Amino acid sequence: MRASKTSRTTPVGTPEPTGSIQWWALAIALGTLLLYLPVRQFQFVNYDDDVFVFTNEHVREGFTWAGIRWAFGSADIDYWRPLSWLSHMLDVELFGLAPGGHHLTSMFIHALKAALLCLALHALTGRVLASALVAALFAWHPLHIESVAWVAERKDVLCASFWFLGLMAYARHVKAPSRKRFAIVALCFVLGLMTKPMILTFPFLLLLLDIWPLRRVELPVGADWASLLSKLVPLAWEKALLFGMVVLASAGTYVAQRSVGAVMAEEIHPLVARLANVPVAYARYVGLTFWPVDLAVLHPLPPAWPAWQVGGALTLLAAISACCVNRLGREPWLFVGWCWFLGTLVPVIGVVQVGEQALANRYTYVPLIGLFVALVWGLEGWLARRPVALRWYLPGAFVILALCAFGTRRELRHWRTGMTLFEQAVRVTKDNFVALTNLGNNLARNGQHERAIELYRQSLRVRPSLGTTHYNLAIALAETRQPQAAEEHYREALRRQPNHAGAHHNLANLLAEQGRIPEALGHYTESLRLQPGNGEVRFNYGMALADLGRRRDAIEQFELLTDRPAATRARLQLVTLYGAEGQLDAALKHNLALLQHDPESVHGQFNAGSLASLHGDWPTALRHWEETLRLKPDFLPALYRMTWTLATHPQATVRNPERAWTIAQQALQVAGPNNVEFLDAFAAAAAAAGKFDLAMTHASRALAAVGTNTAASAEIRSRLALYASGKPFVEPPVK
Repeated sequence: MRASKTSRTTPVGTPEPTGSIQWWALAIALGTLLLYLPVRQFQFVNYDDDVFVFTNEHVREGFTWAGIRWAFGSADIDYWRPLSWLSHMLDVELFGLAPGGHHLTSMFIHALKAALLCLALHALTGRVLASALVAALFAWHPLHIESVAWVAERKDVLCASFWFLGLMAYARHVKAPSRKRFAIVALCFVLGLMTKPMILTFPFLLLLLDIWPLRRVELPVGADWASLLSKLVPLAWEKALLFGMVVLASAGTYVAQRSVGAVMAEEIHPLVARLANVPVAYARYVGLTFWPVDLAVLHPLPPAWPAWQVGGALTLLAAISACCVNRLGREPWLFVGWCWFLGTLVPVIGVVQVGEQALANRYTYVPLIGLFVALVWGLEGWLARRPVALRWYLPGAFVILALCAFGTRRELRHWRTGMTLFEQAVRVTKDNFVALTNLGNNLARNGQHERAIELYRQSLRVRPSLGTTHYNLAIALAETRQPQAAEEHYREALRRQPNHAGAHHNLANLLAEQGRIPEALGHYTESLRLQPGNGEVRFNYGMALADLGRRRDAIEQFELLTDRPAATRARLQLVTLYGAEGQLDAALKHNLALLQHDPESVHGQFNAGSLASLHGDWPTALRHWEETLRLKPDFLPALYRMTWTLATHPQATVRNPERAWTIAQQALQVAGPNNVEFLDAFAAAAAAAGKFDLAMTHASRALAAVGTNTAASAEIRSRLALYASGKPFVEPPVK
């Protein structure tokens, strides 16, 4: 389709630098790396970083088949985004759980993306300086700190990577249309959807780019919008596949977020309040673009905005929109940039409210590019009509970029730790119950539970209905040994949020600790109904069943955990339970699997020795117990079994009095002077080593400690008689 004569790609007369666009892209990327280098020393924050990375049992194990299956088959945290999960798993493989490495990955992706944006804009417009300036503004603007310095927002930087690659692919497709080239565009869109559904507006953005700078339609003269829309229909049909994916992904994301309770209830944020927030949020985003100060990780949504503020925001948006529409024929970049900004914010503008925020800095990551495009190309248009002012273009751009970089460095420091992050949020916002709660969480993690409790109570004074805060307060109360108050707040959290899986789980644990296990079981099962993949809940449920003596039911729960990345604890319990059931082969199978996965498991090595002893393989048993003590020299069960076996075993080839005596001295120091079992074992080892006076002394102490009315006292008394006659105690042979 023919472009109109007024639909230029860029204003005439603006300067263009020499040099390849690739060099500009590289320079921007390097500048971005230098700007964000401090993140290598930052910590994780306990606001989604825990859920997404360092406490996520699937992610923290790195790449495992079970983890990969979960990444592609689950949306039980927020929505389906397998590539985001895989990127976190890759970080764990490379850096473990050291936060600096995770931050560096996000930093490198952001720098790469700035270069990609520069190349994509150049591919679309052919302009070098304007493309580079927009890319630098994108990379260095303070509003984008959140997406880079917050590990949990890896999905932002990854999603934008596929977004920009898709723009480059679309520019190639428009130059020489083909199914293969459009398939690459579609692939980029699909990969973006696999990282974050924010990319849902991508096909709509392509339609905007068809207007400008690709000029695939003739711009209207005057107000002939019907003509423009009719010409856009074939271009929209070209993207029918993408729009179909938008419908499916939108529905899937909404269902997933509603199922995990992320969509706010109507009674908390009524539709009228949400609609009133839309123009205010747009206006505040515009304001923060030009004056990015007092940034916070969350700006809470108030119950209502003043009418003057809503009206003022609507007036501002209407005025800007009218200006852009009126100048569409002459300066189409204004219209496209403004619509880019408005349109790409639609999924997160709050009509469907997810979370407690009125706006979030991270939501501007791609939308702000639209404003930058409108501003940069608009500035070039203004300068083109004023040649005298052109000399100030590059110095002015340098000053603006320097101010952005200064603001980014200034705000970046608040992301060092979760504590500094939420101290800043409490400082610059009012009645921020989310920040108060999360600052309390950080204090609680540092053991400052009393201060945390006070912050939780402040948060509840602002929003008494917030179940999560009742939940966190309950945890802090439990830590300060106030179980009754903790139980009250767990129950209040469940009254406010009946589907709060964590509250069900923690309340069950609290009840189990008090011996109220039958009551606890109901909360364990409800927590598992809400989060069937939560291995921690299933493990604790199995422990409660075992405590009730329901060994077969407990075994069933632990068996379900054996394919998890962290199956060690479950296998340890299975070894114990199968052993109690007399199924030694099953116990041995699980212990072997445990040691294959974790050969330095103290309990696994000890169990291997115990199982070998049951089969009469004493050399193997002793070897595993020795390994147990190498791994943990103060492990009392191994100290006892080694001392007793080496001192009293019926086979002389197994006994080793000298080694038994050495271990016995170590064991008694660890166990303490009043432990009956270890006093008795020490006496046996002393007698085996020929130290009968010590044997008699410690056997007498054991006898005094155990009392005279137990079966053990008779056994100790008989051994004491042997020591008195100068004979060691040896176990009778097993028949």
